[in-house]
Amino acid sequence: MRRITKRIVIDTIPKVKDFVQQTVKFLYEVDVSSGNHVVDAKSIMGLLSLDLSKPVAVSYAEDDAGLADIFLSKYFVKGGKG
Repeated sequence: MRRITKRIVIDTIPKVKDFVQQTVKFLYEVDVSSGNHVVDAKSIMGLLSLDLSKPVAVSYAEDDAGLADIFLSKYFVKGGKG
């Protein structure tokens, strides 16, 4: 299955909590990566282990693109292609 990657900003604890609450609605796996580190986007602890002071990349299944547009677009970096 094809995956879509976009740059996002989740630089505060409230944003991280909301982001996780939104990603649990997705049907397929959602990953967040920073440098060489990749974590499950549905894990608060995993996300907090990343350097969230700068944009990170979120990757999700193409089949979940509609959900991403609804629930995650507020976190997308303008021109946020991976």
